[in-house]
Amino acid sequence: MAHLPMFHGGWVGYFGYDTVRYVEPRLAQSCPEDTLGVPDIWLTLSEEVVVI
Repeated sequence: MAHLPMFHGGWVGYFGYDTVRYVEPRLAQSCPEDTLGVPDIWLTLSEEVVVI
């Protein structure tokens, strides 16, 4: 993967599909009940990352 830029550290994670409800007021009340308990946003400060 030599053609990819080197990772120098930073925030790594994901923003789930339903995250839009935090920034779009019209959608705030349309979210179904969370039955899985999975976070909408998960980020971690990393120096190294393994991507599979």
